[in-house]
Amino acid sequence: MAQIPTNKILEQINGSFGALSLACLMLYSFMSSYQELIDRIMTEHAEDRAMYQQTLTQLSEDLQNLSQDAKEITSEIEDIKHDLQRKIE
Repeated sequence: MAQIPTNKILEQINGSFGALSLACLMLYSFMSSYQELIDRIMTEHAEDRAMYQQTLTQLSEDLQNLSQDAKEITSEIEDIKHDLQRKIE
């Protein structure tokens, strides 16, 4: 088996092969970090959606309560108006 001279190996490591290897390693590292970032964003998004849904549910309940209160106040005002009209007549 033919042996590759040491200077040829060093040329390859310092040359295009080395640059390609370094670029691949950096790309792998970047993609790994990017994947972790995407996973974290997705988790936070799910938490935000749950909080948003809970808030909308609470606001809907509060709005229904306010609507009911407004109906009751309107009814009481009508009753007061009728009572006043009877007293006047």
